[in-house]
Amino acid sequence: MNIIMSKYLIGLMVALHLLTFSEDVSAQTVTHSITVKKINQTLAVQFPFSKSFQGTRVVFSEPKAVINALDKTLKLQMMITSTNAEEMLLVEATFDGNMIFNHFSEAYLFEDLVLDTFKQQVDSFNDSKPIVKVIKQSLINDFEDIVLVNLEQYSSELPNRQADEIDISLKQIHFIWH
Repeated sequence: MNIIMSKYLIGLMVALHLLTFSEDVSAQTVTHSITVKKINQTLAVQFPFSKSFQGTRVVFSEPKAVINALDKTLKLQMMITSTNAEEMLLVEATFDGNMIFNHFSEAYLFEDLVLDTFKQQVDSFNDSKPIVKVIKQSLINDFEDIVLVNLEQYSSELPNRQADEIDISLKQIHFIWH
């Protein structure tokens, strides 16, 4: 009877091991894709906003996420406007940055902004160099949190933690949890 019971227990242990192994194998990978259009909608809620730098008022508007699928990067493009009476400076600026997960807000933020391009579209100032200098020196440190993706919007579908992988592809970002 001991031999039969031993064989039964060994068989039962093997079956339990196989069940445990099959559960590990079948663990589901969750993937969620966010389009550039959706990111731009999230950005639009946060803009326009204005800041003053050394007496110069600057308005930041028309944010747009720019994805480069080849080098897997995300940049933020926006218009920067400064006016004084009849004078106007309009600049298209693009920023590099990092997509950082904020555990408290369960959102991906665009942080550590670095000015990538600064293209003057309109310049009717007699001398805009001081204004341009003030904008370039000051604007990066004065941005509040810029939310790209708020996972709380999808709380019933997605894990409430940082994704294990992020893949940037053509016109969308894929968040992957294992």
